[in-house]
Amino acid sequence: VLAFRAAQLDFQNLIPGKGSPLTGVSITAPTIVLVPSGMELKPDDASIPQGIRDNIKTVLTDLSKSQPEVKDQAISAGITLLAELDIQGSSDMAALMKSAGRTETKLPIKGSLSARAFDTRASLKDRLSGVSLLSGLEAFSIPDTPVKVMKPIFTIGEKAPAALAALKLSDLPQSGPFVTIGGAIVLDAQKELKKKFEFDGLLLASRDKSGQPIIQMHGRASEPDGIIGFGGLSVNTLDLNSSYSSKQWAFGLKGLAELHEKKSINYDINVEAVGNGFSYSAILTSSDTNGITAKDISGRSIPGLDVIELQNITVTQSLLDAQLTFAGTDAEIAAFHPKGSKDKAVLAFRAAQLDFQNLIPGK
Repeated sequence: VLAFRAAQLDFQNLIPGKGSPLTGVSITAPTIVLVPSGMELKPDDASIPQGIRDNIKTVLTDLSKSQPEVKDQAISAGITLLAELDIQGSSDMAALMKSAGRTETKLPIKGSLSARAFDTRASLKDRLSGVSLLSGLEAFSIPDTPVKVMKPIFTIGEKAPAALAALKLSDLPQSGPFVTIGGAIVLDAQKELKKKFEFDGLLLASRDKSGQPIIQMHGRASEPDGIIGFGGLSVNTLDLNSSYSSKQWAFGLKGLAELHEKKSINYDINVEAVGNGFSYSAILTSSDTNGITAKDISGRSIPGLDVIELQNITVTQSLLDAQLTFAGTDAEIAAFHPKGSKDKAVLAFRAAQLDFQNLIPGK
């Protein structure tokens, strides 16, 4: 077994990457242990030199405050890093922590490095291969949102986390290292919607088109039903659609749904702080080129209105509002469900003025 330590090390010397979120990060009192294949090393093994053993104990003790199980875990075969991550010099890492309402500037970290971590002539891909560094955090609430992250884990990894795979996002970084805070993301809408929603998700450190640090929050809810309360509308997916930049969150949700099990639609939900709670307002758009009609939202045929596309369709709680043009006149339409009506909606619309001949013609 080989082990070495240093007072401080630029993280880029171990995990390089142009424009990486880790630029400016250093590691304090790093201990790197190389354990041969087929072996493992207990962290308190008497054969470990005292200074190195003390460094290992310090990191594991700090990690055990949020991850009690790591304190006595054996160090597995391969190259393992144990250190304190100093993020003060990184604008990306500062943005990540601020987005989570955290004030830490140093994090204990443990995990595996690439087998070619020390080969400065190796490609970036090879030097990232197998990298997985972790640090547990205490549960925290996302500032100015109804979201809390339970059992969060700060991660530096070679590949995009599994939580992102199902979302098929187009704006993810093209290569690692990926820097995230993942965990069970809980949206508490008990007060407004009488439900909580749990997402398998994460916060991802990234860059916007201008090269400025941005934090993306992604995830998919395990049970999306209830996020929109309009009768006849069934929600298929519910995804986090949020980002943090310029010191504030743009928080929202999005997903796919169906109207009366026939019409496929997309929706985007704006979430805004109101008093001691939050308001949830959904904007509906068609998933195809045919648009959404009064028939789609009401669940029944309405001759003459069936072919008129509705515009600016918004659902707030159980009320749907939209705009339409009838006989050359702009009008507003509302759809709602009186007590006892769950599926078929009552429609009402109004206009500033309408030629009576458009309703009751006569030569």
